[in-house]
Amino acid sequence: MTYADPGEPEWRRAVLRCMGSEQALVRKIQEARRRLATDGPPHVRSDGDFARVSLPVEDSDVLRDVLLAENPGTVIEIGLAYGSSALAIAEALVAAGSDEARHVIVDAYQNRFHGSGWAAITGAGLAGLCSLVEERSHIALPRSAGRWLGRRRRVRGRKPYLSQRICRLVLPTRAGPPGRAGDP
Repeated sequence: MTYADPGEPEWRRAVLRCMGSEQALVRKIQEARRRLATDGPPHVRSDGDFARVSLPVEDSDVLRDVLLAENPGTVIEIGLAYGSSALAIAEALVAAGSDEARHVIVDAYQNRFHGSGWAAITGAGLAGLCSLVEERSHIALPRSAGRWLGRRRRVRGRKPYLSQRICRLVLPTRAGPPGRAGDP
């Protein structure tokens, strides 16, 4: 049995709890994250775009750690871009060890990123955990969010609860307004 040091971060303890194939998948995701951060994606929209658009490694680590602490069953992410935040989210979901975990990514503009984000997801072996909805979020969310979150009731009339559920996690941003530079 592997024992975790109580001083280790929660994400590390969760990774140590993973058994067999889950642990192998977590390592594969970590390697994909490392490769993306050091080498960048195979295709970019323009010079410097990856650095402007992607969530930095340190912020991705914070996102992963917060998700591990919250232990969500489903994460809905708006925008995929090059996939750095999506890989961090997937790492948290896999490390938590839930068989019911789902990561729904809504991005109508993945084609503008040459499919790089989705390629990072599938290359890390996450096609079974993650699904890509290639629609604009203002259309996809009202129609499908209740189903994604496992709700039986219609989303209509439950907008405040749904908004709290989706917007529960707010991370501080670096300088500048919220959003991603260069988004359409």
